[in-house]
Amino acid sequence: KSSSFATVGPKLTSAMAKAIANSAATRRDEGIPKRNLNAFTALVIAVSAFGGLLFGLDSGSTGAAVEMDGFRTQIGWPSAHPNGLPTCGSDAHHDPSSVTGKEGIILFMFHLGALVGAPIGGELSDRFGRRATIFVACLLFILGALWQALSGSALGCGTCTYRDMVLGRLVGGLGLGFMLTTVPVYVSELSPPQLRGAAVTCFQVAVNIGIQACAGFNVWAARHFNGWRYALALQAVPAAIVAACIGLFLPESPRYFAKRGEDGRAMGVLLQLCAGSEKAQELASCELDDIKAELAELEAAG
Repeated sequence: KSSSFATVGPKLTSAMAKAIANSAATRRDEGIPKRNLNAFTALVIAVSAFGGLLFGLDSGSTGAAVEMDGFRTQIGWPSAHPNGLPTCGSDAHHDPSSVTGKEGIILFMFHLGALVGAPIGGELSDRFGRRATIFVACLLFILGALWQALSGSALGCGTCTYRDMVLGRLVGGLGLGFMLTTVPVYVSELSPPQLRGAAVTCFQVAVNIGIQACAGFNVWAARHFNGWRYALALQAVPAAIVAACIGLFLPESPRYFAKRGEDGRAMGVLLQLCAGSEKAQELASCELDDIKAELAELEAAG
């Protein structure tokens, strides 16, 4: 049974939107069961978790990496922990202002990139789809992480560590900005209605898990001359996993297709997401009507 309504158009009246919403509600009251958790929706929740994890890994790695002795030696800064000098109190060692200024810029550039990327990511996801935007975001984040991890001598320029760190942070931040506005939307649009809150919560919980995991990893990394490179490269791992899941397994958002008037493709995605559920065809049709009812209300409201 296919969806009952025509494509959401640009000239819907409020009465038409109300009729669509009422009919969708009636279909829900006919006893159609809720969508079960299947492999696709489990993978969607995993993408949410890994998306939050990469943000947490960056938050936990960079501040520690720039304090490691190996990084300080290779960039030409004095040690953050000179032997024999106290690390706290009024007579504690402090970095010179030239170092603290550059360190602040390195940390700031990531957030600047995210600030710029967030609104751009939202616009791109509406124009080109959630999958494409998330995939590009992962590529940018991986490029930024590896640029930082290989900065300086690993890229053939021993005096370019600071420049490479700044540019790598900016590119990685741009990718994260895309993710922050697109991943929660994509996850909520593909998850079963009763699990949407939990799926988006996984993103937030994973941020904190990433911070804690990176703190433990940094204890080991600080013992190695190139440990700071390992800590920065670690960020690319969850981004690569998300890119693989998005590129190889997961479909586009049905809401994106419905908004573009591609009801057949939206229905195909919903049938994938409803696979294994009781009355999958009717359930997918009902969910499509719900999506179109919401779009109709938004269209009617202007």
